Amino acid sequence: MAKFDFDVSQADENIYARLSAAHDVANNPEFDAVLERAAGRLAGLLREKLERLGLRKSGQLIDSVRPTKVKVAKGQKHIDVYPQGYRDKEGGRRNAHRNAMVGYAHEYGVMRGPPLKPTAARHWMGGTVDEAYDEVSKIMRDGLDEILKNNLGG
Repeated sequence: MAKFDFDVSQADENIYARLSAAHDVANNPEFDAVLERAAGRLAGLLREKLERLGLRKSGQLIDSVRPTKVKVAKGQKHIDVYPQGYRDKEGGRRNAHRNAMVGYAHEYGVMRGPPLKPTAARHWMGGTVDEAYDEVSKIMRDGLDEILKNNLGG
């Protein structure tokens, strides 16, 4: 699962100084939109990676990779990005296999079943998150700069 946290201590000094002057920027609804934009981009990159690996047998895994809603835990806002929901069997019946479990099997590999067939590790998520770090961080930095500019006039 990919997770985006915003921790003021990780920001550069310029942003930190501007944040300390802002009153509760993290509670600004515009900040949620920045997190959603960054998480949406990561979800798109993860789906593209699954496509490139040829994992579109049914399309359920690819289509299930999406961001959650903004959550708050321990004073930090975050969004999780992972395969959500359950697999559908033919005929539309719900299967007991979660898409997250199938995603895990493709990330780390499975030696034997049941419920999954032997699967080689493809590392579709970890590598993509690492590759996307700079791009997603830039989306968050630029969004935060825009919020601060609009709210602080600077």
